[in-house]
Amino acid sequence: SYNNGRSAYLKYNFANEYLSNKYIRQAISSAIDRETLVKGVLKNASIAADGFVPVGLSGGDTTFREAVGPTLEYTYDSDKAKELLAKGTEELGISASDISFTILTKNTDEFTSVAGALQQLLQEELGIKVEVETLDSSSVKTKTKSYDYDVVLASWGADFDDATNFLGAYENAQDANEALYRSDEFNDVYVKAVYETDQNERTKELGEAEKILLEDQAITPLYYTAQYYAVSDRVDGVIRRSVVPYLDTYFAEIK
Repeated sequence: SYNNGRSAYLKYNFANEYLSNKYIRQAISSAIDRETLVKGVLKNASIAADGFVPVGLSGGDTTFREAVGPTLEYTYDSDKAKELLAKGTEELGISASDISFTILTKNTDEFTSVAGALQQLLQEELGIKVEVETLDSSSVKTKTKSYDYDVVLASWGADFDDATNFLGAYENAQDANEALYRSDEFNDVYVKAVYETDQNERTKELGEAEKILLEDQAITPLYYTAQYYAVSDRVDGVIRRSVVPYLDTYFAEIK
């Protein structure tokens, strides 16, 4: 098995009256037991996320995740989740039972299982109402593009070996659609990092941008995905990468 440069995460619609509240998003993240999700639901070599940018991508002299370390503060903590939810509901003048939203997901075996587990977990941990809408990939894409969703269970894979492939999607102008995340602080740090020429310093600054993104819980990272593969004992030199193309046979040889 190998980790294939892809992260699974929850993407929010910031026009939603409940999900626009930062404390409620932080509560959702803190209510998710990622280790149980990986080991009990996925049951594969996926890794519980400790940031957004997945393992394997470059970052200066090492990988991004090794250089930056964990940036996800709101990991599983049931008590903390309840405290954060209480802050959010107080701000909105509602009770937890008033909160309801739907997780939109593709009808793959993986995502259907994960969405069902999240539905059960969030309802039990936070006392909120969560529905799941399962559609084919094309319909999910259409609804996402038209902002016709509350939360989307999504994943993104690297098509070039750089953290900007993930973080760049959240740099927005002030006139961006209200459903999208907007942060001047994130934009300023991200742009500064992009134009930094020292690669180690650039990685550090991109890590700071990622911290801002996850402090705001613009998205909620869940896990870094994995793939299994089989290679004949007669074949040597097959390389698996975290960036497309995953399979590299340039150095492969048959014994």
